[in-house]
Amino acid sequence: MYIDGLNLYRRLLVGHPEHKWLDIEALAERVLPEYEIVRIRYFTAVIKASPGADVRSPQRQQAYLRALPTLPRTTIHLGKFRIDPRVMPLHPTKYDGDGQPV
Repeated sequence: MYIDGLNLYRRLLVGHPEHKWLDIEALAERVLPEYEIVRIRYFTAVIKASPGADVRSPQRQQAYLRALPTLPRTTIHLGKFRIDPRVMPLHPTKYDGDGQPV
C-alpha cells in the first residue's frame, strides 16, 4: 500500500487531533480487509514551520516519523517540502484538428 502522508494529513487529520497518531497498518487492514497487507510505503517530506502555522508542527511530525518505523510493515520515503510560491504555465485548452495547441 502506498500512502501520501502530506495529503493524508491535510485531508483526513486536520481538525481531528485525536487521529494524529494514526496506526497506518491498522488503517490499511480496515480499509482493505480482503487483501493481505505485506508492506506500506509512507511517502512524505519533513515539513518546515510556515508563517501563521503552529510552530510545533515540525517537532510533532518528527516524533511521528520516529514512531512509524516501529510498525513492522511500514517504510518511510522522504521527499522535499517546499513553501515557496510556484508558477506553473497554464496548459492550452484549445487544439487544432491535428491535436496541436492553438
